[in-house]
Amino acid sequence: PTKTLTVTVLDPNGNPISGANVSNGGGQQAVPITLFPGGSPVSPQGDSNGATTDASGVARLALIPIVTDAVIHLSVTPPSGSNLSSANTVLSTFSDDTAITVNLPSTFSFSGVFRNGAGVPIPNASIGLSNNSASSYVNTGTDGSFNIQIPSGTYQLSVTTQAAGSIAPHLQVTMPSAITISGDTVQDLTLPTKTLTVTVLDPNGNPIS
Repeated sequence: PTKTLTVTVLDPNGNPISGANVSNGGGQQAVPITLFPGGSPVSPQGDSNGATTDASGVARLALIPIVTDAVIHLSVTPPSGSNLSSANTVLSTFSDDTAITVNLPSTFSFSGVFRNGAGVPIPNASIGLSNNSASSYVNTGTDGSFNIQIPSGTYQLSVTTQAAGSIAPHLQVTMPSAITISGDTVQDLTLPTKTLTVTVLDPNGNPIS
């Protein structure tokens, strides 16, 4: 006894988005079902599904109706390279064929180069922006560069570095002040490190390599 959830995915200008992935995580409490007349009703487990939007921006998912007070958590992921952000939505009722529309917001770039106190690029560091509704994390390149794509909003900046000898220590830090993104933003980051130089000698004063 499946019903169809029809999801139309649009960009900020109302244009349909082809190639977006629409999925539910499953686990919602579905109504008891029977597979043949006279069979004993059972509560199905799982009930997850996914589909990709067509040229009209439409994806259709066959799902079991949910009980009262249950919800369906729906995730929509745009196609790669679209400069659009993913979106999550919650469906609080699903007892019959249902159609909804999901609008994906545009993203802006937060980019720059992450360096230490000596101006040396820090590679393989995690740079992230997050708030209650969106988050995005990337690793810096070998040249310390990063480019985060995220919707407009106010975010907290977090940085995690790996121990890298003379370049950087291992640490995690979240900045208490907020960063507001309202357009493409270029902001270099500096970890204010100092260098501890250690010379190791043997008992005769010879350097140990």
